[in-house]
Amino acid sequence: PKHIAIIMDGNSRWAQQRNLSSTQGYEQGVHALRETVRCCCELGIPALTVFAFSSANWGREEAEVTALLTLMARVIAEEVPTLRQNGVRLSFFGNLSA
Repeated sequence: PKHIAIIMDGNSRWAQQRNLSSTQGYEQGVHALRETVRCCCELGIPALTVFAFSSANWGREEAEVTALLTLMARVIAEEVPTLRQNGVRLSFFGNLSA
């Protein structure tokens, strides 16, 4: 394929089924995303779209939203240098005003 799109959904449910916190589920989602990016690079798939945060997420408890946004900011900051070294370009779209 030339383009794969994924929706990061269900990490909180995954964690609840295992008696873990939502944050632990989100961390597992990050691990899965890293593996997906790695596989796309290895397979030569030129485009990967990740739908990671929807407007529905704002309806979650404030602490959970804060944890999710903090995790996203941390992971982006940590991963960007490696992604750039591997020729991965990041683009953000949607309502970025929040």
